[in-house]
Amino acid sequence: DSSDLSTAWPTLAGSLQSRGTVKGRVSAPNVDATLAARNIAVDDNRVARADLNAKVDWSGNSRSNVALDIAGVNAGGQAIDSVALRMNGTPGAHSISANVDSEIATADIGLDGALDKNTMNWRYSLKQLKAAYGELAPWTLATTAKGAVSAKAQSIENACLTSGDARVCLRGSHDAKASSAHIELSDFAYDYAETYFPEGLDINGSVSGTIDARLPAGGDPDVDARLNTSAGSVSLTQPDERVVRIVDMQPGTITLRMQRSALDGAIDLPLGQTGRIAADVAVAPGAAPLTERALSGSVNLDIQRLSVIEQLSPEVDEFDGKIAGQLNLGGSLARPTVLGDIGLNASRVVLVTPGLVLTDLSLAANGRGDTIGIEASAKSGGGTLTANGAIALNDDGQDVDLT
Repeated sequence: DSSDLSTAWPTLAGSLQSRGTVKGRVSAPNVDATLAARNIAVDDNRVARADLNAKVDWSGNSRSNVALDIAGVNAGGQAIDSVALRMNGTPGAHSISANVDSEIATADIGLDGALDKNTMNWRYSLKQLKAAYGELAPWTLATTAKGAVSAKAQSIENACLTSGDARVCLRGSHDAKASSAHIELSDFAYDYAETYFPEGLDINGSVSGTIDARLPAGGDPDVDARLNTSAGSVSLTQPDERVVRIVDMQPGTITLRMQRSALDGAIDLPLGQTGRIAADVAVAPGAAPLTERALSGSVNLDIQRLSVIEQLSPEVDEFDGKIAGQLNLGGSLARPTVLGDIGLNASRVVLVTPGLVLTDLSLAANGRGDTIGIEASAKSGGGTLTANGAIALNDDGQDVDLT
């Protein structure tokens, strides 16, 4: 016991009281212990209160009970209001529950377990899990998930969580040969994260799909991700409460494949009658770091109507234009090269406050390998305005030069 821990160690503070007894055989002890800690401090880490009451009979001849309560934790700048842990039963049949409540997250967990003391293999049935982070909606365990833990291997099966219409299911395993996981995602709505959206932004739609991953011991990761996006839309509520529909989205696909150190990815997102966004990227296999290996691929942009700009800005009375083009990628992720063209072309743009009417407006990005050329021009009042420049892609980042 100590009423002032700083007398034992200068960097410690607080008080600690404990008592305990140990009976039985060394291989099957019977422990009875209590602990009460108050206002513990180590440097900038704090624990206001910790209480432990434990009666553990490793032989299993009587039921064990463990109760641990911790409150007022501040560690590494993160505040945890309370932690409660309960364990009841015998090694061969027991239950465990835990509750964590912090300033950024909460969790409730309940499971039943059984330990084979001959093989030291622990099997469990996860029966309760509810977790929440910040202002996001909580996730709740849908059905009992089972698994096993030993010194040589760990596994979990049928762990399915739901939040509203969204559902995510996981199974995974780890042993000396490899770690593997399979994830199924369905109806995960974009607006799940609406608390982080800019004010007035509304994104409707969802994503579903599967992710398979395997990491052999001493080998390269193998990942196969296949996601499908639903039809949806992006809207923005204006200060005058008008809702502007920015774009309609049709079902699309996102794929990622990593195999034998090579990486391939593709995105295809149709935008209703407006156009589409598509891209494919590949990184060659090899022993060099991923960012230094050969990069290939392309980015295709085809947005045929930009008249929505008229509704988004009161300063634009008319915008008759489109964006289209293709850029081909090369080089490496660390130092990419770009070839091709993407351009914005508008036959007529009317700006309200300056009272300007622009015609034959053109803004083009021309990939030239290690630079992207910028060319802009527009006609107004019988004259022509032009601007030219370049964006250099180099090891230090991007240098922009406009004239």
